[in-house]
Parts: sequence; structure tokens; C-alpha cells
Amino acid sequence: MQTPGSGAGARPDQLGRAASPTLVYVDGASLGNPGPAGVAVVILRSGTERMEPEATVAEPIGTATNNEAEYRALIRALEECRRLRLSRIRVHMDSELVLKQVKGHYRVKDPKLLPLYMRVRELLQSFPGAEVSLLRREDNKLANNLAQNAARAGEARPPSNAPPPEGAGSPPGGA
Repeated sequence: MQTPGSGAGARPDQLGRAASPTLVYVDGASLGNPGPAGVAVVILRSGTERMEPEATVAEPIGTATNNEAEYRALIRALEECRRLRLSRIRVHMDSELVLKQVKGHYRVKDPKLLPLYMRVRELLQSFPGAEVSLLRREDNKLANNLAQNAARAGEARPPSNAPPPEGAGSPPGGA
């Protein structure tokens, strides 16, 4: 049975020191602004000679602005970290706006972003000492590529209210 704080991100090393935080890379992408969007999360396990992915998430999220996609990527990352019972995390993202809003340096002015901001703040309470830091886009290539691909995958899907292609749904041989 795991106790609070004994998740995978809190395991001590062989000398009894607290393990270094689990590294989490996030990105959101929108093809158009707004447009088809996707999110990506890459969670790297530390404590081994070579960092290995603990989890990778890439999901289309429908139509969103880039800032909405960035927030939703951060939310998805925090939810995944909680699911994995990680306790010490260091999140890296390339959205300066989202980072500065989350840290309280900028106000959240866009009413669409406010509920996303509130959800991030709520989730961050699950991770005392969590760090969220800015990363240059070129240093976040894996998450960026995954988010772009997820947005493209969402773009390829027909809208749920679109009529079916001609002939689809007809019984064989016509009706």
C-alpha cells in the first residue's frame, strides 16, 4: 500500500537521498488560431543512467486556440502525473504566457482561459514543491512534434455533426 508522498517520483536513491524530480515536458498546438488542436505530454523517469519515458500522451482536443491547447496540455500532464502517483515533478513548457499566468506574474484576462487556469491551480496543489519552468521551443521538440501530430489527427476527423459520406449507412444493394 502506498502512502501519500511515496509515489514513484518520491523514491529515495540508494543512499537515502530524495530522488530528483520526474521531468515532464508538455506542449499544446493549434493549426489555426482557433483551429484543430492537440496536446502532448512526455514524462521522463529520472534516477537511471539514461532517461526513459515513463509515459507519453498525444491527443487531439478538437478546436482550440493555441493558448487553450497549452493550458489543456498542462492539465493533461498534471492529471497523468497524479494517475502515476508521482510526487516530485518538474514541468517544462514553451508557453511564456501560460507559465507567467500560472506563476501569478500575469493576470488571466481571457474568460476562456480562466477555468483552465483554475483547474491547473487546483491540480498543482497535489504536487507540493512542483516546479513549472519555461523551455525554448527547440528544446521541447518531442512534445512539440507529438502535439502537432495530434492536432493533424484531429484535423483529419470529420466534425461529429457532419453528414455521413454519400453512400455511407445505406444497406448493401440500396434501399
